[in-house]
Amino acid sequence: MTGEMFKPEHAEKGEKYWKGKLTGYGTYALGDEAVLIKPNYPHIFRLKDELKSEGIICEVKPFDVYQGPYLACRGKRTNFKVWYETEAPPELGNFIVEFRKMGQRKFLNIHGFDVSDIEKRIGRKR
Repeated sequence: MTGEMFKPEHAEKGEKYWKGKLTGYGTYALGDEAVLIKPNYPHIFRLKDELKSEGIICEVKPFDVYQGPYLACRGKRTNFKVWYETEAPPELGNFIVEFRKMGQRKFLNIHGFDVSDIEKRIGRKR
């Protein structure tokens, strides 16, 4: 396994759509951690929807099967990335926000799916 991940067309569709579909490698898309689709990574797609309700536009992007996918987000005041917390299983819904402030890379934890005032929290982070 090379660890590569890819996002096929229609990645946002549910389990019913993906059932029985094969990848270009001849494996089933459902359950294959290299295939970035909503049924395989439901928590990151849910977080994307939560951020959208806050007026933040995000795209789910592939990284690798070891770290998982991430969100590339564009808010009203700042751009940031959201990664799975590597120390906790994804089903706990723990995420790390990566952003730049005054030329330095900073991080902020999100517990669960609480993204209310996320840009304000990023702004207050020292």
